[in-house]
Amino acid sequence: MKILKILKYKEKIFPYIVGLLIFIHIFILLQLMFFPYPELFIYSYLTDKGLLPYKQIIDQHFPGVMFLPINLYSLGIDTLQEMRMIYFALIISSDLIFTKILKKIFNKNVYMLLGFLLYIFWQIYFEGHVFWIESFITPLILLAFGFLLNFFENRRIRNLYFAALSVGIALVFKQTVLPLAGLVFLYLFFKRIHFKNLLLGGIIFIIPILLVTLYFSKIGVLRDFFYWTVTFNLTIFNEMGKTRPDIIGFAKILPVFGVSVVALLYYLIRKKDNIVNLTGIFLFGCLFFAYARFDHIHLQPALPFALILLTMLIVAVSRIPYPVVFRVALSVAYCILSLYIFIPNFRFYNKPGVSPMFNDAETAVIVEKVKIYYLTETMPPGNVFTFQFPWFMKVAEQTILTGIVNSPPKVVIRDLNAEVGGYSLAEYMQDIDQYIVENYVLVDYENNIEVLVKI
Repeated sequence: MKILKILKYKEKIFPYIVGLLIFIHIFILLQLMFFPYPELFIYSYLTDKGLLPYKQIIDQHFPGVMFLPINLYSLGIDTLQEMRMIYFALIISSDLIFTKILKKIFNKNVYMLLGFLLYIFWQIYFEGHVFWIESFITPLILLAFGFLLNFFENRRIRNLYFAALSVGIALVFKQTVLPLAGLVFLYLFFKRIHFKNLLLGGIIFIIPILLVTLYFSKIGVLRDFFYWTVTFNLTIFNEMGKTRPDIIGFAKILPVFGVSVVALLYYLIRKKDNIVNLTGIFLFGCLFFAYARFDHIHLQPALPFALILLTMLIVAVSRIPYPVVFRVALSVAYCILSLYIFIPNFRFYNKPGVSPMFNDAETAVIVEKVKIYYLTETMPPGNVFTFQFPWFMKVAEQTILTGIVNSPPKVVIRDLNAEVGGYSLAEYMQDIDQYIVENYVLVDYENNIEVLVKI
């Protein structure tokens, strides 16, 4: 009886332990600089002001919460503090869903807590201070994974449909969800799920993006939407904007993703079940998020599945009849390697509450000299906007120039030394630069930044 009481007591305090760990996760993130991508602010703002996505706001991402009538700005989320609250809500959602998944897979609190601790540690390392599209996708993908686990456990078809809807909503945020959706569909097909259920699941999956497509068709930007999100990405952006990891960058992800692949191979050889298979599928499907641009933030959707496999491997190693000293030495070596990789990043971003966007000293100086439209709720010249990346300007320079000519700004800010991805911006904006030279005069200069006014 005493043992039963102790077990019941442990189960009762378990949710409080999880809550404490989530609090610690948020607390650590509060010690880091918060960096929301500028697109989340600017695109939402311009869309809410009536500019047409992909025609007047030039970008290659799927709409998500930036290019639809209901977006971050229309919901009143337009400050760094509000953005941070939304980000923390997404983090907490991911944490809660992930702990539920770990509990289902391992059915032991100690292993669940181990997996969750690993997730907190590595989520912070993989640019946990950054708020971007993947921040929205991660809880949706985890939700889909959880529904599929439930489906294979109890065969309730509604779980399959909920999983399809979750992945479908994630697709509205980013087109790189498609490879994951394709892999999951193939797995379900080979598991001989009834065709009718697969078909209905497929229909549910495409409903969100179909509604978006119908909306873009209604406002007359469907052709632009297809060009920038498909054609442009597969051609010009693929040639100019893609980034790949160097040897050091690749080595720094091996303690998570390298070890997880080893764990996957180990379990695929020893036993093949739905949990291992689905985890592997979601891991490799989510790695496509980092295909175009290899940044840590783009690896975040794949991170939970890598850590599930890593936790599985730890459990397997703990059961191998090797001496305790061997297992301890292996654990210590992994912890030392992880901390060696982790600590430099943590120190670099350890600036509580400071965001480099609109808050750094250089921007503050510029704002003192000139009004920036987002910060003062004005509009870009000619109601046409794109971030001045070389791959955008290669296609859209004349469109932007037309907007400038038709609605000349009073003030122009220029940095002739600016580079992105090794490309000189001035080289891809020669016509715009020529127009500025002919129609504007320099009135101020600060840190390579020229301030020019209309003649």
